[in-house]
Amino acid sequence: MDDKTLRASEYRFRKIIEANADGIVIVNGEGVIRYANPAAETLFARNRATLTGAMFGYPVVANETTEIDIVVAGDLKVAEMRVVDVEWQRESAYLASLRDTTARKKAEESLRAHEHFLAWLNEISTAALETPDYRTMLQILADRLGELYGADGCTITLWDEEKQTAVPGAVSRSLAEEYPLTEPDGRQQTITTAVLDSGQALVLDQVNKSPYAHMHTAVLFPSHSILALPLIAGTQKLGAAFVIFLHPHPFTPDEIRQAEQVVGHLSLALAKAQLYEEIHQHADELEVRVAERTQELLQAYHQLQELDRLKSKFIDDISHELRTPLANLVLYLDLINRSPAEKLPRYLKILDRQIARLRELVEGILRLSQLDESNMIWARLDLNEVIDKVVEKYQPAAHEQQLQLKFMPQTDALPVQGSFKQLQEMITNLLENALNYTLHGEIQLQTRIDLIQNTANLQIEDTGIGIYSEDLPHLFERFYRGQGASQSNVPGIGLGLTIAQSIASLHNGRIEITSQPGRGTQVRVVLPLAV
Repeated sequence: MDDKTLRASEYRFRKIIEANADGIVIVNGEGVIRYANPAAETLFARNRATLTGAMFGYPVVANETTEIDIVVAGDLKVAEMRVVDVEWQRESAYLASLRDTTARKKAEESLRAHEHFLAWLNEISTAALETPDYRTMLQILADRLGELYGADGCTITLWDEEKQTAVPGAVSRSLAEEYPLTEPDGRQQTITTAVLDSGQALVLDQVNKSPYAHMHTAVLFPSHSILALPLIAGTQKLGAAFVIFLHPHPFTPDEIRQAEQVVGHLSLALAKAQLYEEIHQHADELEVRVAERTQELLQAYHQLQELDRLKSKFIDDISHELRTPLANLVLYLDLINRSPAEKLPRYLKILDRQIARLRELVEGILRLSQLDESNMIWARLDLNEVIDKVVEKYQPAAHEQQLQLKFMPQTDALPVQGSFKQLQEMITNLLENALNYTLHGEIQLQTRIDLIQNTANLQIEDTGIGIYSEDLPHLFERFYRGQGASQSNVPGIGLGLTIAQSIASLHNGRIEITSQPGRGTQVRVVLPLAV
């Protein structure tokens, strides 16, 4: 190709790229710009004279498309760059086509930010609406509102309509140390008052230079920039939310608009929660006033309720326990009427056992119902003497079962305050249990004084069949009988330990039981020493 033809071709090529809307630069193999079209001048904000001969500064790879950032006068532009091989003025070069995508990128980022905002708004609105507690809702709002804008935190004040002043509401955890919940000075105008009066967002880019610099809120807190937002639901003034930056932060119109949208939603949720809180507060105050004026009646009412509960439980328990022996009585009376005479003695023995069980049940219930402090005859007693009386009574039974029954008091006297009859019944029930469930070996009773705890202690230890761990938590429940009772066929109705524990409680004491199957049982009775 001759020079004339080459120049004509280059001229046509130059005309095409000069008119191209995309920025086009031609770069030689050393990365030096040899040509830039007008669109490139606009993109880089430099004229062709300064661009030509300058280093391009971006890696160029033929047949690849990349995205580059261009900084012009402090502003960031984004361009999509496509590179192809060309020949420029008889040397190999690269043609880089640069399409300005800044507007598209900003639109995409704006869309993503808007989607994030809507998701956040939905999340915080849902959390607030699902939280009935007013203070918890305030804390959620304070914590999350600052997060939305990447602020250092957020505070919320509440409006006291009666006193016409702001009161503390909540402080985000990130600012808990810098912004303590102190009472604003009611004699001074506050930012809360100003923002509620205007009904619009109040922007303080520099708090110390704002008209509110003399105010209590602005002086007390070390913030630099504040966005104050009114919390208003309809005509109801709720308070104000403050998005706080401890360093300079210019609030954009989008931030202000979004913030107003957020507090608009949450003001409705706060109004609902506040109404709920006020209703409960008024109800509590009314209840307190009624309680103050009718205390005796209220106590009587609670006592009646407790009696009614105990009565219901008693009926349930006794109905359950009576069902089996009564069913057996009915069954065997029917069998007597329909069976031959030779079976009568056997059926009568069974009826005798069921009647004995009913008698034991009724007597146990009567004893339990009579355990009342008002019926007790209190006196200063020697617990060792009470125990000795019971042990003496059961020595023949232990001898018949070929068991050793030993009582080893630590001291000559063990003074306690209580009822001799009831303490004797408590020890009797515990000793009978030990005898019933000990097949061989011995039963030891020991007493000692604990001067540190100021208690009299009785330990009953046997070498019996023991108690399963799953039965231990239920031993003092009415009518409860563990697995050991079922397996050994020991008669009983499950009230002995209930009565014993009730007696110990009436004497301000307690009973503790530890045991392992096959290794015996240890029962510990703890009673306060008599003064």
